[in-house]
Amino acid sequence: MADKLRYRFPGEAAVSESGRFVKLEEDRFPEGFILTTFNKEQRWIFRQEQSAAEDLHVSATAPFCIEKEAYLDEAAQLVDLLQSGKLTKLVYSRIRKAPFHLSNADAFFEELCASYPQAFVYLASSEAFGTWIGATPETLIAGTPDNLRTMALAGTRKSNDIPWTDKEREEQQMVADYIDELLHQFDAQVNERSDVYTRKAGPVSHLCTDFAFALGEARVPDFINALHPTSAVAGLPREDSVRTILETEQHDRALYAGIIGRRKKGEYRLFVNLRCCQLTQNALFLYLGGGFTAFSNPQSEWEETENKARTLLNVADTLTNASE
Repeated sequence: MADKLRYRFPGEAAVSESGRFVKLEEDRFPEGFILTTFNKEQRWIFRQEQSAAEDLHVSATAPFCIEKEAYLDEAAQLVDLLQSGKLTKLVYSRIRKAPFHLSNADAFFEELCASYPQAFVYLASSEAFGTWIGATPETLIAGTPDNLRTMALAGTRKSNDIPWTDKEREEQQMVADYIDELLHQFDAQVNERSDVYTRKAGPVSHLCTDFAFALGEARVPDFINALHPTSAVAGLPREDSVRTILETEQHDRALYAGIIGRRKKGEYRLFVNLRCCQLTQNALFLYLGGGFTAFSNPQSEWEETENKARTLLNVADTLTNASE
């Protein structure tokens, strides 16, 4: 049976392709639809081909879901670590399970497209990684080498008029400064760094800074590898944060916060795989992260992940209730 791939770029029509996800052994970004794990140790490209009917693949084991009390204990220890000065920021994630039937996967994709026109929406299924669906608001890199864009997206609140806290502003500033420093290291020609603004993403909002820049074509893949995983999904310093994540989180992030999108000749349209979930036969598993600093409150961070869960759950619950 063929693998399944459907996707929709912001403001465009949805695309469905027939073929298979093939593992990439190199750290480059060839032309085609690209998908990676969080740590980029596994990368796939979708090869189009005439094949048999598409299939939805289900992983043999369900991912680990931490209980709230254990999460709060772990989060408190992470705040202590941050207050010691060993890290300045850390993104800690968890997984939440909710009822969902796999037969609703295509309807889920279509409803996400309708609900979030400014998100990159996808449905990808392969024996290699199971079935995943998401609607991410975060651009990793987009455009041509002489006109590239990226963003510093961090800080989360419900989409209302509650003022941003100092902690949230500091968290986003760290991400923006990291991108600024990386652009300098690559001698990029920075054409714009926007003011910080509020970017709505469904039921939540984030603080965002947009960057526009030019970079030699040969250097773009190295820049992407240096940029990802971004400090918005890992932390700072990046290497120490990634190591702490791998040592602390009891689940495998798998495709969560990996790279997803398409490269065509001379053009990149890659996103960070946020607001995503893994589907099994009778459940979905949401991957939810929160940015911790020395000023984080574990209970508030838990609530932030609950708010982020609503991006997909608001749509999934409607489908689940309709089928009952």
